[in-house]
Amino acid sequence: MNGAAFWDHTSAIYRKPDVAAACLALQDRRGLDVNFLLFALWRAADGQGPLDRAALALADGRVALWRETVVEQLRAARNAIKAGVAHAPVEPAEALRKAIIGQEIEGERLAHMILAEAPIAPVPSTDRAADAAASLLAYAGYKGFAPDSCDRADLRVLLAAAFPETPAAALDRLVGI
Repeated sequence: MNGAAFWDHTSAIYRKPDVAAACLALQDRRGLDVNFLLFALWRAADGQGPLDRAALALADGRVALWRETVVEQLRAARNAIKAGVAHAPVEPAEALRKAIIGQEIEGERLAHMILAEAPIAPVPSTDRAADAAASLLAYAGYKGFAPDSCDRADLRVLLAAAFPETPAAALDRLVGI
């Protein structure tokens, strides 16, 4: 199943230095879906080519309801507990927060399955790192913004983790640094 391959790829990439911080910075600063960032990397690494605006819209349409009603709600509950909910006993609340983290991760895994099964035709590829960069930049455009220098630095972190064989200067060029 493609969802399992996508999840395995994501797990390997996300554990690399600075990747989680870059993903979360893009999520917090720009409202980007971490799953989409990782989806762009996986499709390119798998040789499926870049994602264009139409492919992004199709994938987003498939996963939006799951993201909004499950993943984001679990994240909101986890963050509310972390911030401290009035009169909640600290130790049991922390235990609940940790349990929610596990459920949130499972929700993300299911979002991966939804994205992996999106009927997006592969596009011929000659440069996988360039395809990933094109997809990441297309996703920024799809979300309505042009990446600034902070965004580009975070995108470069993702590309470097997914394509360690690509020279640093090429990665810089791909994201416009």
